[in-house]
Amino acid sequence: MVAGARRRAVCVGLRGVGDRFGVCAGGDRVLGYARAHLSAPVSRIDLGAGLEIRSANSLLIVALVLLVISQQVRRTRLEQKLNGLINAALALPWGSDETILVALENAARATIPAGSTRIDAKPGRPFELSAPVHAPGDTTRHIILTRRSDSDGFSALERKALEALAHIATQALYDRRSTRTLRDQATTDSVTGLLNIRGFFEEFQALTEPGRYAILLMDLDDFKLVNDTHGHSVGNTVLDIVGRRIRKSVRAEDIVARIGGDEFAVLLDSDTASAVASRIGRAVEKPVQIESLTIDARIGIGAPAPVGRSTFDEVMKAADERMYEQKRERKHAEGLVAESIGLVAEVMGAIREGSVTVAFQPVVDVAGGYIVGFEVLARYTRADNTPLSPPTLIDIARDQGMLDDLTLQITDRALHHMTASQTITPEVSFLSINIEADQLLRDGFVNALRARRLMHPAIRMCLELTENSLGRVDSTIVERVRELAAEGLIIALDDYGQEHAATATLLTTPGLSRRSIACSWPMRATRNTRPFSVRSSAGTAAILDDAD
Repeated sequence: MVAGARRRAVCVGLRGVGDRFGVCAGGDRVLGYARAHLSAPVSRIDLGAGLEIRSANSLLIVALVLLVISQQVRRTRLEQKLNGLINAALALPWGSDETILVALENAARATIPAGSTRIDAKPGRPFELSAPVHAPGDTTRHIILTRRSDSDGFSALERKALEALAHIATQALYDRRSTRTLRDQATTDSVTGLLNIRGFFEEFQALTEPGRYAILLMDLDDFKLVNDTHGHSVGNTVLDIVGRRIRKSVRAEDIVARIGGDEFAVLLDSDTASAVASRIGRAVEKPVQIESLTIDARIGIGAPAPVGRSTFDEVMKAADERMYEQKRERKHAEGLVAESIGLVAEVMGAIREGSVTVAFQPVVDVAGGYIVGFEVLARYTRADNTPLSPPTLIDIARDQGMLDDLTLQITDRALHHMTASQTITPEVSFLSINIEADQLLRDGFVNALRARRLMHPAIRMCLELTENSLGRVDSTIVERVRELAAEGLIIALDDYGQEHAATATLLTTPGLSRRSIACSWPMRATRNTRPFSVRSSAGTAAILDDAD
C-alpha cells in the first residue's frame, strides 16, 4: 500500500501537483506542506483530482523529486541564457552593421524562447519584449520578441538577457565605427583624401588577378618651389586639386593613392594604362587657380610597370625607375627646347641690333683668272664665341619673320664694303646676294632692293635664288623674276646641285641669266638644247652664263 502511494506521489509530482502548484515552485510548496504535516500522524492526504497520499514520508519524497526537477529546469534555462550571452560575446565583432543586427537576432532567438524575433525601427508593443540598439549617428533600432502561445510572458531575467544582447550589439556597432575610423586614418592621406602608401599596399595585396594590372607612378615637377614660395597651405591645396584631377581621369575601379610628398600612384588595368597616363597628364597640367594666385602644375608620369608575379616592392621599384627615366628624357628635351628658345632670342636680338656680320666669297673669271666680284654671306658668332651655322641662322630668321630684315642688313653692309673697295679696284663690281624665291613676292622687300640698286649704279647686283626654295616657285614668282631681269637686275640660281636640282630647272626657269654650281655636277644629257658655258668660278662654286 505504501509503495503504491509513493508511486502515485511521484506521478502527482510530475503531473497533478505540477498543475496545482506549478512545476518550478511545486517542489517548495509540497515540501512546506509536508513539513506542516510531519509532526502529526498522517493516515491520508487528499491532493484533489482523485489523488491522495497516505504517508508523510511519501509526501516528502514527492516534494524532493519536484524540487530536483524544478531546479534542473531552472538551471537549464539559466544555462541557455548564459550560453546565448557567451556565444554572442564570442562572436564579436559580428562583421558589418547589417551583419551585426542579423547576429543579434540570431543570438536573441538562441537565448530566449520566443514565438518570433525581429529587428524594427520602432519599439515593440506592450505585450512584446524589446530592447533598443543604439548605432553611431543617432540611429536606434529595436530587437523585439513575441511570447510563445504556451507561455504566460517573459521573466525579468529574460528581459535582462535581451537588454544585455542589445548592449553587446550597440558596443559592436560603435567598435566597428571606431575600428573603421582608425583604419581609414591609417590608410588615408589626410591632405587629399586618397589612399596612402599603406592603403595602396593593402589594395595591391587584395588583387586576385595581378597579371591584369599595372602601376603608374608620378610626381609633380618643382613642387618644393611652390612650398618655399607660397607656403605649405598653398602647397597642400595644390596637392588636393591634383589628386582630384587624377581621380577624375581614371575609372571608378582604379586605385589612386598619394604615396608621399608630391608622389602619386595609380593601380589600374594594364591594357589602358598608357592611355590613362596621357589623360592624367593633360588633366593635371592645367593652371591651378588658388584665389588670385595661378600656379602652373607639371607632372612627370612613368611608363606603366606591370604587376605580374612581382612583389609590391619590386613593382614599385620598377615604376619608380620608369618615372625617373621619363623625367630625365623630358628634362633633356626641355633643355634642348630651352636652349633653342634661348638661341632664337639671341639671333632675333642680333638681327635687331645689326650685329650679324658678313663674309665675302670671291667670284673668279675662270678664263682670265681674276676676281670679278663677291658673293656676300651672313655669319653670326654667339656670345660664347661659338660660330652659328649659316643654315641655322637663316632658318631662325625665316621662322621669326625676320629674313627680309637680315637680307637687307647684309646687302647694306656688302654695298658699303664694295663701294669702298672700288676706289682701289673699280673693275670688281659684281655683288651676289642670296635670297629665297618667295621673298620676291613681298613688294616692300623687292622695292628696297630696287632702291639700293639705284643708289649704287656702279655695282652690278645679282640676286641668287637659293635652289632649295625653288620648290615653292609659282607663276607669280616667275613673273617677278622676268620683271626684275628686265630692269637690269641679274637673277641667278644658287647652290645648283642641291635638293631640288634638275637639269630641267636649270635650263627652263625664265629670266635666269646665271647659275651657281655649289659642287661637282655631272653633265647629263637633256632634251633641252639651250646652250650654256662656264664663265667663272670660286673654289667649288661656278657661274654658268647663257651661251647666247
